[in-house]
This record gives sequence, structure tokens and C-alpha cells, in this order.
Amino acid sequence: MSRQLWELLITFSLYPEPLFGGALRLALFTVLPAGFVGYIPARVVQAPFLSDVVLLAGGAIAYMGLAVMVFEYRLRRYASASRFTTFG
Repeated sequence: MSRQLWELLITFSLYPEPLFGGALRLALFTVLPAGFVGYIPARVVQAPFLSDVVLLAGGAIAYMGLAVMVFEYRLRRYASASRFTTFG
């Protein structure tokens, strides 16, 4: 499933940004971070504006923070299958 999601992300990031509008455009920058993978870095390379660089850095920090929160939450609930217990 993760591979299919990765390929979906890559597929959407290959299409030009003006092709998408409205709710789909919002989804590309939030649910699927295709905008932060393909569109904003390309825009920064073509015409570097400070606002785009800040947006790109902010998106990267937000997704990193989300990944850390999910990882820590799941780590607290983790139970190893190789746990040894002694009875007696």
C-alpha cells in the first residue's frame, strides 16, 4: 500500500500545477504532499521568492512534525514479539 501511495504522489507531482483547482488543489498540498514535492521546489528554482522558500520549509517542518508525532504515538503502543517472560 505504501508503494502505491508513493506512486500516486509521484504521478500527481508530474502534472502541471495549474491543471488542478479547488478542492483537488487543496488535497495536493495537504493530504498528498505532491505540491511540496514537485510544484514548490520547481517554482523556487524558476523564480526564487522568499515566500516560496518559507512555504517549502514550513511544509517540510510540518510533515516532519507529523511523522515524529505518529512515530512516537505508535512507539508507545509497541509490544515486541520477541519478549521473554519468566514464570515462577
